[in-house]
Amino acid sequence: PSMDDISEMMGILCRRNVAAVGAKTVDSKGEIVQCGLVYFENGLVRPAFEGMKKNKKGYMRRAAQIQFADGVSFDCVLIRRDALEMTGGIMDMLPKNYLDMDMCLQFKHSGFKVAIDPQVCVEVGEYTAPDEVAENRARLIMRERWGEILKDGGIFYNPNFKRGNARFELD
Repeated sequence: PSMDDISEMMGILCRRNVAAVGAKTVDSKGEIVQCGLVYFENGLVRPAFEGMKKNKKGYMRRAAQIQFADGVSFDCVLIRRDALEMTGGIMDMLPKNYLDMDMCLQFKHSGFKVAIDPQVCVEVGEYTAPDEVAENRARLIMRERWGEILKDGGIFYNPNFKRGNARFELD
């Protein structure tokens, strides 16, 4: 990211209640890898707007507007030191998106919010989803650690949308 991008993200991070600010990430084909993360009641974690073209705005322009989110990818993120020190640290046995979401849930549990800034767009490598065994294990860990929070699904994802993907499409 450019210095302007970092300055924009820092402007959001200056809010005392924000622990982390993430950027939208795209792949070399110009498709969104993630624009935030969404969790579902069964422990499933999915990247928001995955596979959409990077210039698409998405439902209610959510892939283009700065907003609070259930979680953000740590591929490009700024984190407040004081918020990080209040958590239990990174649970590195989890696969990529689950690890990121676990950390974001720790921030929320400590009283902070997490924001996504889609105007900051960073190219990253292709995302490889975990194999079925690793994902099932991660979902189990997430339900054990965050069951009370996960039971209703993400607060930024309407229950009328399709479950299991996070593209904000009606069922």
